[in-house]
Amino acid sequence: MNQKGQPVVANTLVLVFTIFFCIFSGDNWVQYIYAVSCIAAGLVYFMCCLDAMALRKKHPEWERPYKVPCGNVVFVLGMIISLWVIIGSCLELAIGGYVSLVIYCILGMLMYAIMGQYRKKDPDEHTLVTLTPEDIDKGY
Repeated sequence: MNQKGQPVVANTLVLVFTIFFCIFSGDNWVQYIYAVSCIAAGLVYFMCCLDAMALRKKHPEWERPYKVPCGNVVFVLGMIISLWVIIGSCLELAIGGYVSLVIYCILGMLMYAIMGQYRKKDPDEHTLVTLTPEDIDKGY
């Protein structure tokens, strides 16, 4: 982390991979970056909706600052829309975009596996944290 709390190594790696994939995707690099960003946003939004539904079921006693009208219907609609965004964005990629997207996913899985090894080697240092409503004031 730098003096402003930003992850320098992670941001530098993202920059390097972005430049690599821009070069790999050729003339369509703007379209590629937009499509991949939309795919990632769609996946994240889908997972957030799914997690919110699971959390409502698992911990109904937790205080929530905002309650979604119509409950799970809104989350299901959000998941459907995120799937539409993912599919539409995938249809915009050229073959080079698919290749680099697969490489990007493989690198992500590799990083996940490496972090799993770190957790096994030193579980106290790299423990998973589950945030609760009590953690709101802690600045996470």
